[in-house]
Amino acid sequence: MIRHASVFEPGLGLCTKAKSTLTLHPGVKPVFRPKRPVPCAALPIVVSELDRLQAEGNIQSVNYSEWAGSIVVVKKANGGVRICADVSTGLNAALKNYEYPLPVPEDLFTKLNRGQRFAKVDLFDAYLRIPVEEESRKLLTVNTHRRLFQYARLPFGIKTAPAIFQQIMDIMLSDLPGCVVYLDDIIIMGCDVADLVQKPDKLLSRIKEYGFRLRKEKCIFMLHSVKRLGFIIDKRGRHPDPASVEAIKAMPPPKDLSGLRVFLGLVSYYGAFIPTLHQLRGPLNRFLTKDSKWEWTTECQRGFEKVKAMITSDLLLTHFNPSLPIEVASDASNFGISALIFHILPDGAENAIAHAARSLTPVEKNNSQIKKHFSQSRSFMKCCVVGGSLFSQITNLCRLFHFTLQTDCNVGRQCYSLMNSIFHTGRRTNLAKLLPCHA
Repeated sequence: MIRHASVFEPGLGLCTKAKSTLTLHPGVKPVFRPKRPVPCAALPIVVSELDRLQAEGNIQSVNYSEWAGSIVVVKKANGGVRICADVSTGLNAALKNYEYPLPVPEDLFTKLNRGQRFAKVDLFDAYLRIPVEEESRKLLTVNTHRRLFQYARLPFGIKTAPAIFQQIMDIMLSDLPGCVVYLDDIIIMGCDVADLVQKPDKLLSRIKEYGFRLRKEKCIFMLHSVKRLGFIIDKRGRHPDPASVEAIKAMPPPKDLSGLRVFLGLVSYYGAFIPTLHQLRGPLNRFLTKDSKWEWTTECQRGFEKVKAMITSDLLLTHFNPSLPIEVASDASNFGISALIFHILPDGAENAIAHAARSLTPVEKNNSQIKKHFSQSRSFMKCCVVGGSLFSQITNLCRLFHFTLQTDCNVGRQCYSLMNSIFHTGRRTNLAKLLPCHA
């Protein structure tokens, strides 16, 4: 920390490695929005924040602008405020998209795999660290109760800001193993205490190189677990965030299809933890079909309560370890397919790594049973970590032993994607028994 004292100096810092550029669609007309009144009680703190932004060079006053958006004042947890540009009905509609993907949860969990200790670094006011090209600044004017201000740095509220910032952060950390970033949150993973002591030093050096600065109170080291995107990650594996689980537990029965979709969406987010989720959702899924009539029956209420009970149980997905034996158990029925992947530990215990289940499409329902099993095995290999690794496939379909003798060209082609698997039949492990016979 002493060697990197300059990183913790007051101020935001300024990125020295990249600038942001905003591109308009051809032929768009400028939009100028009127200022919004500020409540008397909030006036002093809003004025103070505008003064701070101007003193730090984030904004500068201008006398004229073709483009202008209103401001939105968002209260922070620490009692301060964040001023955002409200360009939702003006500039954002005129801007071309910045095509760069944000990380999905599985990307982050893969990089945090087998972590024993963790550290967190938070880049506060993240977007304001990115300078904006001179021509693009003309678009970034906000109309306040004081006067017009033009942003010299990337403001909150611009639709392309997350993608621009994420790309810069990904480039900055691309060669630093064990460092995971989602927008302004950086998580450092260590395989042990000694490993975690070394990695922050490299990270702080890179942050200094890019011109960013940090607040000491936003940096936490030697954590036993971290929370990210609705999950808790620790040395055991991944768990649902208790706060999210409590929110699902407190949900009342839905009154209409819209409420049901909200509930099923929250539950599906944790579907990887529950091998029988597809089966439990059966009574509820029928409302999702076209022209279905809403009638909340006793069976629906029972299914609703079962799903909530399963979500609120002790759920865990262990870290993937390529040095341990990998087994995949799958099952297929006339309606759906399901599978789970797990490790066999030296003591014989079975630890689940992931579950997957889905309904069959109308075309897939007409396939033979062997094709349904192949479909599940192939799709599970693509979405999980077993690709490229030798693993054992547990199935209750004996004909899989003779798949190389099949004359069906489709089956033959699918065989190539399963050449790293060893098939077993007639054995149901403890975890495999959790798979529903009718997915």
